[in-house]
Amino acid sequence: MEMMTISSRDGMLEEREAIPEDGVDTPCLYPEAQKEPARRPHQFDESKKVVIFTARVHPGETPGSHVLNGALDLITDLKSEQGRLLRKHYVFKIIPTLNPDGVARGYYRLDSLGQNLNRFYNDPDRRDQPTIWAAKRAVAQYATQYKNLEAYIDFHAHASKKGVFMFGNALPDNDRQADNITFAKLVAMNCLNFDMNECNFSEKIMSIKDKNGMSRDGSSRVALQKATGLTYCYTLECNYHNGKRINTLAPKLMKAQGHIEEDTAVTDPNSKIYANTNSPPFTQEIFEDVGNAVAIAFLDHIGVNPVSRIPLSCYRTVENVRDDIMNNLAKYSAGQVNVCGVNHFSSSNTKVSKNYQKAEAPFLKKEARGKHSHSGSKDP
Repeated sequence: MEMMTISSRDGMLEEREAIPEDGVDTPCLYPEAQKEPARRPHQFDESKKVVIFTARVHPGETPGSHVLNGALDLITDLKSEQGRLLRKHYVFKIIPTLNPDGVARGYYRLDSLGQNLNRFYNDPDRRDQPTIWAAKRAVAQYATQYKNLEAYIDFHAHASKKGVFMFGNALPDNDRQADNITFAKLVAMNCLNFDMNECNFSEKIMSIKDKNGMSRDGSSRVALQKATGLTYCYTLECNYHNGKRINTLAPKLMKAQGHIEEDTAVTDPNSKIYANTNSPPFTQEIFEDVGNAVAIAFLDHIGVNPVSRIPLSCYRTVENVRDDIMNNLAKYSAGQVNVCGVNHFSSSNTKVSKNYQKAEAPFLKKEARGKHSHSGSKDP
């Protein structure tokens, strides 16, 4: 199993990351770095937060890989100001394949021992669940040793529940729970196909049992949150085929120029993709747009997004988004947010939007970003 590190040199220290202690005589994590410590990535200043993405713990869930690739396309885009700011403010740790044996053998949900690896995060065995054992220790290192872990997202696909959505955790502190749900809503405000109505942050969803009796208490989302105290800890799910509805997105305001950036076909509800349908058949392009929205949400999360939908939304600021969630916290947590009509993020002021429309050269077309190959890079 491999881990990639993606960031800029901003806040980079001379010191390299240590190999975590793992309670055995011979360290097992990062074997290539045991003889060559320089193969470990540099440490960063504590103010530069770590975001961890993982995928394919269930090997057949290929939409998760497409979502991850969509996030990586923006994060690694050298021509994009959003990409530059993502690398400036965050260190991204990527584990693209948590179940490499299952992927190689063409399995759908289990590994070569017939195990659902996403139920063993509470106490993974180094021999029987080696990738989960390693991933948990890597996550714990950033949370406890370096104290700079900001978020963890595990990308999945869902065979029955429609749409694109997140499962989160029920946090006992209302302020942290509002923060937790706010991030998911920021994703929804940047993605036509992300359905906030289908998200769930309830205590029930943390402990529900599978047909074989195994509990989601052992999933990465729940177990890693309990082990680290992390606020932003999610499973992101995409149905293989389609959803139930699409969002109404606010325009993208280019803050420096005061202009509106034109939407692409996948983010424009008037494009042929969305003609005569409540939700289109999901494609690789749609899955990648979800990942793009996740990356953009991390910029809105810290208020540095240069091309943001938030200012022209009905909320105007991220603080107002959070206030709305706090005022409806019980509904959001229980997965009943459709009562609030929260999938509609229309322009906050029709007059304001018309002024942008009438401005000289108000639209700037976005250059198509080239695809990047991520398979050759890994955490040294």
